[in-house]
Amino acid sequence: MISKFLISPLLSAAVEGYAALDRATERRRILQAAQARVVASEKTPNPRSLIIVKSPDEMRRIALQQTNSAVVVVDCALERCGTERNLIDCWQEMQRISGGGSNLFVLTIQKWSTTRLLLDPRIRWIILQTPPKGPFDYRPYGKRSTLLADTRKNTRTAHQRSRSRSAERVPS
Repeated sequence: MISKFLISPLLSAAVEGYAALDRATERRRILQAAQARVVASEKTPNPRSLIIVKSPDEMRRIALQQTNSAVVVVDCALERCGTERNLIDCWQEMQRISGGGSNLFVLTIQKWSTTRLLLDPRIRWIILQTPPKGPFDYRPYGKRSTLLADTRKNTRTAHQRSRSRSAERVPS
């Protein structure tokens, strides 16, 4: 008989296993779609290269790329941007290099997954959505070095701003 103390860890392991499998499947799908975009661009006057970004450091290194010159795949890198300003700058840079739209592919860690605790202690953001599913949206996660500075400056994340706007729209 399975002890009730083992059910929770077993269930957690099963859920996290599903999350990892889901990310791997999505990663394969995104890479295939990105490679198809690169192949399609080879027939145009301005062929594109494929850039895969796996960390914020890699995002800074590719900043010298020309505008609208590449197909960009961001592989769970936005979550590790240290500050909100850094996150927004990285997002805008990826948009600039790819030209946005169908040339930018973003893989994120599922917002419901606890894998972020095990993968990298530097994860600071939960990416709620990215185009084409909707506008870029995020919220803070974990211990952020900017928490006190953000509070003092009264700055808010996009998620906090949208929540306050929706609260303002609700009639009393």
